[in-house]
Amino acid sequence: MERMATARFTWQDVLIAPEDGNRYEAIGGELCVTPPPKFEHQRISHRLAVALDRILVAPGHGVVVAAPVGVEFPDTEEGVQPDLLFVSNERAGIIRRGCRPRGRDPLPFHGRSRSR
Repeated sequence: MERMATARFTWQDVLIAPEDGNRYEAIGGELCVTPPPKFEHQRISHRLAVALDRILVAPGHGVVVAAPVGVEFPDTEEGVQPDLLFVSNERAGIIRRGCRPRGRDPLPFHGRSRSR
């Protein structure tokens, strides 16, 4: 039995997705769509951002930003929209003014909660 070829989704596909409040990501060639987070999810994400700020940003290790921010991984054509993103000073070159972070090793944080 022949298998039909399926579309491989890339970050470029995500960039043309509708701005409808959903989160679109290209992971492993698949298009992942999740609904907007609920209040409890955002509350936990905020608390984690505050903790990361204290642990990583205040001592001068890098920068933490909260969603929405797209992160592109050019080597794999994947892209995600993490809840939080940490970029160390050593990797600050992946951030360019007016552009999305690109590179192999930013540290994205995705929250998974029942309230999502």
